[in-house]
Amino acid sequence: MEDELTRFEKVKQHLRENKKVYLVGAGCLTVGASIGSALVFRHLGGVPLEIRQSSKNTALVIWKPKITQVALVKKCCPDPIPVRDLLTGMDYPSISEAVRKTGSTFSSITKDAQGDQTRWLRLPDSVFA
Repeated sequence: MEDELTRFEKVKQHLRENKKVYLVGAGCLTVGASIGSALVFRHLGGVPLEIRQSSKNTALVIWKPKITQVALVKKCCPDPIPVRDLLTGMDYPSISEAVRKTGSTFSSITKDAQGDQTRWLRLPDSVFA
């Protein structure tokens, strides 16, 4: 019985002397298990994770959301904007047509049709439809 008691005392003394070592070991085991399970989870199609080494002996696990790519398509040929020349009273099915037939610049007709309306008036889209 005394032999067992001394063995128990020896184990107790050993644990007291090496408490820091066991705590560090338990911490490393916990971190390693969590990183390992994260890698397995990611491999099985779970949340995308990135593991980056932040210092000499530590690793940082970063969660990154899945990237969704969206393509915006610009219409290359917008619908024509019908305009009326207020000086002559002529209606044109598009600004480009008015530029070709009157010799005015595209920007002057566009700006005028958008607000000033001193010479050009924007007509409803259904006029030439």
